[in-house]
Amino acid sequence: MQMTKRQLLYLGGLVLLVGFLGGMTTQYFMGDDQAYRQIAKLNKVMKLVMTNYVDSVDSKKVVAGAIEGMLEKLDPHSVYIPPKDLERVNEDFRGKFEGIGVEFRIISDTITITNPIPGGPSIKLGIQAGDRIIGIDDSTAIGLKSDRVPKKLRGPKGTKVKVTVYRPSQKANLDFIIVRDEVSLFSVDTFFLIDNETGYIKVNRFSSTTHDEFLKALKGLNKKGMKRLILDLRGNPGGFLDQAVQMADEFLPDGKRVVYTKSRDSRSEESYSATSSGVFETGNLIVLIDRSSASASEIVAGAVQDWDRGLIVGETSFGKGLVQKQYPLDEDNSALRLTVSRYYTPSGRLIQRSYENGKKQYYSDLRTRKEKTAISAAELQFPDSTHPAFKTAGNRTVYGGGGINPDYFVQADTLSDYTGDLIRKNIFSDYAQVYLDGNRENLKKSFKTLADFENKFVISAELMQKFDAYAENHGVKLPKVVSVEDQGWKKNYLSALVARQLWGDTGFYRVNLKSDKVLITALELFKTYSTAIDTSGQALISR
Repeated sequence: MQMTKRQLLYLGGLVLLVGFLGGMTTQYFMGDDQAYRQIAKLNKVMKLVMTNYVDSVDSKKVVAGAIEGMLEKLDPHSVYIPPKDLERVNEDFRGKFEGIGVEFRIISDTITITNPIPGGPSIKLGIQAGDRIIGIDDSTAIGLKSDRVPKKLRGPKGTKVKVTVYRPSQKANLDFIIVRDEVSLFSVDTFFLIDNETGYIKVNRFSSTTHDEFLKALKGLNKKGMKRLILDLRGNPGGFLDQAVQMADEFLPDGKRVVYTKSRDSRSEESYSATSSGVFETGNLIVLIDRSSASASEIVAGAVQDWDRGLIVGETSFGKGLVQKQYPLDEDNSALRLTVSRYYTPSGRLIQRSYENGKKQYYSDLRTRKEKTAISAAELQFPDSTHPAFKTAGNRTVYGGGGINPDYFVQADTLSDYTGDLIRKNIFSDYAQVYLDGNRENLKKSFKTLADFENKFVISAELMQKFDAYAENHGVKLPKVVSVEDQGWKKNYLSALVARQLWGDTGFYRVNLKSDKVLITALELFKTYSTAIDTSGQALISR
């Protein structure tokens, strides 16, 4: 069933995390005397504060505080976006910005390029990962705070900026005159064949370009002979509703419902179904999710699960079943992101978690939620009315009210406090940069291809000792006992970060996935894929 023009127009304005601009409606206040009285009350308080408060009042801060306080009484996803954040938010979901096209970190007071963005002006000039920007327009860049860097390097398309670069392998500093341009922010991190038949696609969010990127990846893998696909939506917080619908459409036959919404205003309720244009409607499919997979990610996973189209593997997802629309507040270029409807999976599930105890508890519950090491179908039979049962197309039981429960539960790696500290303090990424400063050229000579690196690069005991010493010098002391699991994870993660510097995100994922037990379980499930779908409701496992 094709979506109507009206549906597509409406869909384009709805977002599950952020949306584009729309117009505020006053219809809900029409004839509502109580609402009118409360608005008059708020206006009176504002006037009293501005006129009679003992000190001078910053009206912008007072109004922003009033808006935030108002939204605090609603749901956790209705938020006020101040002017300083609006452009960044919109850039993320437009999928592009204007600037020089680099990702960076501040290491030892210096701007260090971690990744020149593919297709951007910097990479075209030969700027590399590991380069340090020490000067901008003949002024020192040493000591710049991270929030100041974009203000120096970004700017309108066609304008120029001079950057002076220190490159450890060069004796003299390098000057580049960069013409700023439009730079794409990719939502598909990488795609490749794990083996001759198994494709892997990692999607980090649902921006306005996600479906186009995803379709390109899908078609590219099909040409290489892909017969089965792992779609990785772990850590994906969501985004545009239309992009989720179009992605799910690639997997589902014509006419299958993907998602539908319910609103206070029934005229705004919509239902979206697959079309006949899907390019991967029959191949074996596994979708990976975790507790950070939210909204648009859950729409895709929910549609795949409800139609028994594939297996969902990993952890229970975030549990966000609310749809937001973004309204501009033109007075100061801020915006209001307001929940306007709820969405439901094809079987009728609302997967929104309870937020009755407030926003703080809502997010705290997610962080402290623990999946059991082994889960049986019986343990998933929720006894309370907050988790109603529904049936998939194949008559399997699934539940609403708390995220998408995977068909096969696989716990993410549980890291020690020590390893957690190494991540929080950026020890891994900083040391990878230090290591590459002295070894980049030798690594390029020793490993001509990523495949060579994957198969032959080894983190030696000596290198780990240097890493541990670096960590201790930067505030993370090596404990007396480090588990075998932690030690193996450290080595693999450090190797993956080195690979990223040499081969981009594809290098990182190819190396890092070697020790990814969620992915390893997914690959095992492909061996018995047809029976796995039939029995997934009766034989949930954890590896």
